[in-house]
Order: sequence, then structure tokens, then C-alpha cells
Amino acid sequence: MRLFLLLILLTAIALWRRTRLWPAPYKKGLLAIFFFLLFLITDGSATASQSWEGAPPTYWPVGLVVALLLYAGPRCAPLIFISGLFAAVLNYHRSIFGWCGIPGVAALYAWYYGAAALLRGRWRIDRELSTLRDVRRYVLVF
Repeated sequence: MRLFLLLILLTAIALWRRTRLWPAPYKKGLLAIFFFLLFLITDGSATASQSWEGAPPTYWPVGLVVALLLYAGPRCAPLIFISGLFAAVLNYHRSIFGWCGIPGVAALYAWYYGAAALLRGRWRIDRELSTLRDVRRYVLVF
């Protein structure tokens, strides 16, 4: 299953180079597919590596979510929610209507959504984090 998702992801990456002349809705759709597949792949590997001794305490899907929220803004919240639900069902075998389903995904990513909204609004930062002020605000919020 993960190999199949990885092949689809590689195909999406290959298509990304040719999107210069595409209309904006196609680019956004390809970005959504790219994010969804990358989220599922990284969540699956993070799930598998949690039981390893000496595994780093990182969770790559959260980094993807923060990057997407800072780049695309609040309009990508449904994509993040749907990706989290699919990951809960496929990788953790949880019920959608249990506490690890809809309420758990909403509660988990609501904090990151609020932090990204703060960094895009009141404490506006440069997305490239090119100044020390931007880095300080990013670290303070997250």
C-alpha cells in the first residue's frame, strides 16, 4: 500500500514541473493531491518507527501541516482535516466517530491552525524566515 502511494507521489512530483502554464485550479488540485499522499506516507512511516528503540521524537505530518498552513492559509483546513481522518483510519485503524476520529483530529490540528493564523495575521512573519525576528516569533508560537 505504501509503495503504491509512493509511486503516485512520485508521479505528482513529476507533473509539478510542468505546471507553469496550467490554470490555478489545476495547480491547487495537484498541490492537494501531493499533500494528501505525502501526509499519508509520512504518517505511516512515523507510525511504524514509533516502536523502534532510539527513534527520533519527530512527527513529520505536523511539519507538513504547519508548512501548508503558513503557505496556503486557512483555506486548506478541510484538506488537513480529511488527510488526518484518512490517516487515523488507514494507519491507526481507528473509528471515524470515536475520540480518535473526528473529534481527535479536529482537536489535534486546531492548535496548529490557530498558531499559523497568528503568524499570518497579528504577528506577521516572512514565510522564508529570513530575519531573526521572524525566526523568534515562529519558535515562540510553536
